[in-house]
Amino acid sequence: MRNRILRFLAYGVLGLLTGLIVALLEFTAVTLLLDRVLEAPLWQKALAPGLGLAAAAVILKVIGRGLDPATSEEYIAAYHDRRPRVRLSHLPPRFMAGAATIGMGGAMGLEGPSIYTGATIGASMQHRLKWLFRDKDDRSLLVAGAAAGVAAIFKTPATGVLFALESPYKGDMARRALLPALVAAAVSYVTFVGFFGTKPIFDAKEILQGLTEGEVLRFDSRDLWGAAIVGLMAGLGSVFFSRMVRIAKKISHDLPAWQRVLGGGALMAGIVVLVDQVYELPLALGPAGGGSVLEWVLEPGHSMGLLVLLLGLRMLATSTTLGAGGVGGLFIPLTVFGLITGRIAGELVGNP
Repeated sequence: MRNRILRFLAYGVLGLLTGLIVALLEFTAVTLLLDRVLEAPLWQKALAPGLGLAAAAVILKVIGRGLDPATSEEYIAAYHDRRPRVRLSHLPPRFMAGAATIGMGGAMGLEGPSIYTGATIGASMQHRLKWLFRDKDDRSLLVAGAAAGVAAIFKTPATGVLFALESPYKGDMARRALLPALVAAAVSYVTFVGFFGTKPIFDAKEILQGLTEGEVLRFDSRDLWGAAIVGLMAGLGSVFFSRMVRIAKKISHDLPAWQRVLGGGALMAGIVVLVDQVYELPLALGPAGGGSVLEWVLEPGHSMGLLVLLLGLRMLATSTTLGAGGVGGLFIPLTVFGLITGRIAGELVGNP
């Protein structure tokens, strides 16, 4: 009974620590850096992603002693390793590199560093508390930490638990870590929203703004066709983007750091300038342009060409950031791709 209580306490402490560090990541990357970059003159916006990539490369090389930029991939690899390779000493450099990449406008998401943060803390706690978990799954706190990271950054505890349990496998899940993941995710969520509130990343009220109750509840054949088109386009788009990601990772692996940072920074600068000239908004920067992507996509009257161009440029910006060695996640960028795809499908069926 005593050990059971101590284990529950450990789950809660894991969630608390993860929530605090993810909150610090959000504050550093978004409040201190990205919000200022989005308000800067165009020439500074254009240079910012390259500077962030350069800073990330230096941090990983010097402080991390040659660490690679992987984050969420490390969680999956650690789960299947006999001896998890996520080390607490690797957390600070990857944390700083992620904040530099995304805070300076790299088109990736904070969920990657958040997952890595929780998984690293969880693995470290379980290693130091072997006596408490000797009769339990030796990956339970690793999984619980990953769940806590997702729960905090997305403000969705249930999503965090499902992600952490399912992502290590293609056709199974880490069932034995369910209870630790539930507790850690709940505590992490409460900790994070204590600093940043409960406002969701994508607010349904904004999406449905201007529609009457009858229009919201109405469901006809156009919606069915639209849903089918969204699914088809999303599937084809994911295949295309996955190939871009593979190419980007190969470039990141094969090229020296200075070449990929210089090339990636130059390409990102070109994308930022082009997007600013076409859309007059910083839609290429950060995970979602500081929210401007959502606002722009939901505005009526945009042509199909502009929507398709934005989708292509966002894909290019994300793959460029990844290929240049940026540290971050791909889930939020994929969500942005889905948002734009949904608007394109709506235009196709006459139901924007």
